[in-house]
Amino acid sequence: MESLTETSVRLITANPRFIALVNARARFRWALSATIVGLFFGFVLMVGFARKFLETRLGDGPFPLGFYLAIGMVLSVVGLTGIYVHRASSLFGRMTDELVEEMGL
Repeated sequence: MESLTETSVRLITANPRFIALVNARARFRWALSATIVGLFFGFVLMVGFARKFLETRLGDGPFPLGFYLAIGMVLSVVGLTGIYVHRASSLFGRMTDELVEEMGL
């Protein structure tokens, strides 16, 4: 694959489709990042201020509620990562392919 010249880079970065792709990816990435940070800090705040609530046992179960919430948080992060990968390979991948085709790269 040949390297891009400075002129090619300027043409690509000025393309409205490229700008739309970059903006869409950034918005989606920031939204998922904010969700993950919110989950993490929410859990940490619960550990600090609602310890009794997290120690509550569900019925005669072997684990306290905090354990299930922590597992749920980890699964949520894995799920959100999967959502990003799916979106990146479908929508963002399609947008990238269209841009490459349009630019003749």
